[in-house]
Amino acid sequence: MKMRILNLLFVLVIFSGCAKDELFAQQPKRSEVYIENKVYKVWYNEVYEQPMKLVYTSTNRPKGVDRGSMDFYTEKTVHTSDSKDY
Repeated sequence: MKMRILNLLFVLVIFSGCAKDELFAQQPKRSEVYIENKVYKVWYNEVYEQPMKLVYTSTNRPKGVDRGSMDFYTEKTVHTSDSKDY
């Protein structure tokens, strides 16, 4: 049991040290990836690093909404463009 835990920790340490680009370099880029959450649905093309279609859900929010506390993030399982591309 201890050996399994040590092996799991070893694998986690190795993958946590890998850059996102290194992990995606091992996988072929997909021509269509579907992502859905509470706000949007997107069909994304990893080859071109561009969305193909986006469906955004708009809601009637109160006036004066502050977005200062909102953080933007990328989907960890999707290869997207980054600062190296610009």
